[in-house]
Amino acid sequence: MLTVSVCPLTMGAITSMTDAGFNRSCRVRNKDQDIRNGYGSSVGTSTIYDEYCKQCGGEYPPELTIIKLKEIDMGTVTSYQGTCEMCLKPEKTLRKVLDKKCCATCEHIRRAAHKSPDLLIDALKDANEGDFLDQLSSIAAESNDYKTLKLQLQASKAAVETITGINETLTADYANLEQMVKDLRECNSNLQVERMEMLDNIYALKSANGRLAVTVESLEKNFDALSCEKTEILKENLSLIQEIEQLKQSGLISGTEEETKAVPSIFTPMPFDGYEALSEVLHAALTQAAIGKGKERHADNKPFEEQDICTITRSEGHGFTRGQARKKIAEAKRLDRDAAIRELLGAINYLAADIIVLGEVA
Repeated sequence: MLTVSVCPLTMGAITSMTDAGFNRSCRVRNKDQDIRNGYGSSVGTSTIYDEYCKQCGGEYPPELTIIKLKEIDMGTVTSYQGTCEMCLKPEKTLRKVLDKKCCATCEHIRRAAHKSPDLLIDALKDANEGDFLDQLSSIAAESNDYKTLKLQLQASKAAVETITGINETLTADYANLEQMVKDLRECNSNLQVERMEMLDNIYALKSANGRLAVTVESLEKNFDALSCEKTEILKENLSLIQEIEQLKQSGLISGTEEETKAVPSIFTPMPFDGYEALSEVLHAALTQAAIGKGKERHADNKPFEEQDICTITRSEGHGFTRGQARKKIAEAKRLDRDAAIRELLGAINYLAADIIVLGEVA
């Protein structure tokens, strides 16, 4: 005879059970014989239901996984002290039953009314008589369906609660709207104040702009006048320089440094009180650049700011002019008095070119 060695509970399939569940199922399967713990008929006897159970000896089948379930915390019942919301009796120990705090007596009544209202009505009929029972009986007779009546009451209660919730929400929204309106009014008031301040500032700016326009117009006129005056002065200086060149060409004066010193200066120094000596030194440096050595070697009929002394400074940097000035100062140390003065005047002109280029940056 062919025998299949599989557990009749798992039928050879992968199964997960608790130890208690498997033990209980095994007992039921084997006519309440606890073969897994060595009780009941001995293993191998004919009283065991399945052939597999005669041989297993209470061992778990290989396809079974025993699992452990966590204990369920049922929690604690919270009690209160106060007035019962059903019978309105004060100083009672209360428990919350179906959203109402009830005393011990009303708790049973409320639970019975919720689960079996028809039985509660019958019990009231048997125990008491009166108008209340008559009214309750008439309601029950008209309804003939306590569950329908209960559902209707629950629906009405839910509707009332919904309306109450909507009303509370609307009340809160209305309060919020009132606060928003108040805030908007304050904001509007502040904006009005700011608007008046801005208008005052605009009027002040317009007034200042008018005054600035007049000032700018006056400055433009003065600038035009100064430009014309500068042009005339440049023309006069050019005319004087041309006359000096003609004198040199005619042989009246030569281009040497010593003879140039004897030529009357075309510039008139404007000394300040106490600064006459400084004015003479600066005037001598200007004369050297305009009609002396500087003009002969570097001018090329260009304005001073367009000569090499300035253009090279712009392209190569201020190290050029400052280095040339240092070179001339060093050379002056080994020359006689007159030659040293000429070198130092040249250093002054190099530094002047450096200052001109610096001013252009600003």
